[in-house]
Amino acid sequence: QLTERLTVLLPDEASNKILDLILRLTVRSTSVTINLSLEHLSLIQNRLLHGESVSSEPHNTNGAHLTLPWHLSTKSGKTEITTGQRQSRQADPVLIRALRKAHALLHRDNSGLPMLDTAPDTPHRYRIIRLAFLAPDIQQAILAGRQPREMTLASLLDGKFPIVWADQRKMLGMDLQHR
Repeated sequence: QLTERLTVLLPDEASNKILDLILRLTVRSTSVTINLSLEHLSLIQNRLLHGESVSSEPHNTNGAHLTLPWHLSTKSGKTEITTGQRQSRQADPVLIRALRKAHALLHRDNSGLPMLDTAPDTPHRYRIIRLAFLAPDIQQAILAGRQPREMTLASLLDGKFPIVWADQRKMLGMDLQHR
């Protein structure tokens, strides 16, 4: 996607030789900075999207720093590198399926309180059932796809989260969303 974005930003004659124009590539956690040997600085500035920026190099009059936002996204076991601003989060079907499975492992007593007939028979089921005891607003956020990006099924199953809902919100980075 990086070369696709550069092809859009650069004029037609320059986009054919993109790799020749790149002097240095710096990868950071949320952006990629490309040092370009380029005389088309003003044209690039007119084609930038929200979050992208370009500036001239102070020590090199023929060079420019082009900064493009990017992020890694993992969905259904596949990791993708995506340029541009993060898109709105969609519901994670794997996480939702696990949450439903957790609730299916529980039964309700006469007063409606959750209960288990027997202890989970596998370590995986033991970890899954804990999802049913997440704070209701956290569960709603998962169903709506509003959970933090780093909240995946793997992160929830690997971590030990507290039983107190306020502590869960704080640990999972959702305490500000609850207020």
